[in-house]
Amino acid sequence: MGTNCSYFVDVSQHFFAFGNLATGNINKRLHHIIWLATTWSIWRTRNNILFRGACIDIDSLTEKIIYFSWYWFIGRLGNNANLVFSN
Repeated sequence: MGTNCSYFVDVSQHFFAFGNLATGNINKRLHHIIWLATTWSIWRTRNNILFRGACIDIDSLTEKIIYFSWYWFIGRLGNNANLVFSN
């Protein structure tokens, strides 16, 4: 495997490399959703710190990443989504 993410110069290279760590199309999509949820949550947290004077809360950030990953994954499933977040 040996993928070294420190050599990626742009975001798209890191995105695709992260997805390629998984095997199978569904696992790659799930990895991409997790990557997107992570970057989205970090970006929003960064903005809240810079523009609203919020403090960093790693537990809250982690919960947001998990929630957005689940929420966006369920959104991709459409009407077949009968998964409950608390499970």
